[in-house]
Amino acid sequence: MKKKILFIVGALSLVTAGIFSDVLFDDEKLAKHLCDYGNPYSCWSAGRYEHVRNDGHNAATVSFYKKSCDLGLGRSCNVMSGYYWSPNQQSIEEAKDLKMAFHYIKLGCEKGDKKSCHN
Repeated sequence: MKKKILFIVGALSLVTAGIFSDVLFDDEKLAKHLCDYGNPYSCWSAGRYEHVRNDGHNAATVSFYKKSCDLGLGRSCNVMSGYYWSPNQQSIEEAKDLKMAFHYIKLGCEKGDKKSCHN
């Protein structure tokens, strides 16, 4: 029994640490659930599910990427920058806002996203 608990805790730690960060969760509900518990990679995955389901970005997609960025995933900050930078990707209430675009790209770089650092 003790070994099972340690295995489950270890597996959850690996996911939280981001070892599986580039793998989308197979279960959208699981991704959203883990996002609710503060896992930035799960929020990223939930945003990807929303993007695919809606054939593009919408308010739900943006909210998952924003939460992922707020939780420390730099590539989500990079995506958020795009929402403010490019008018044809607009899916948030604000108009094109370069100040916010630069804020998110800088945040992405600070959180370790190499693409953000090169933009």
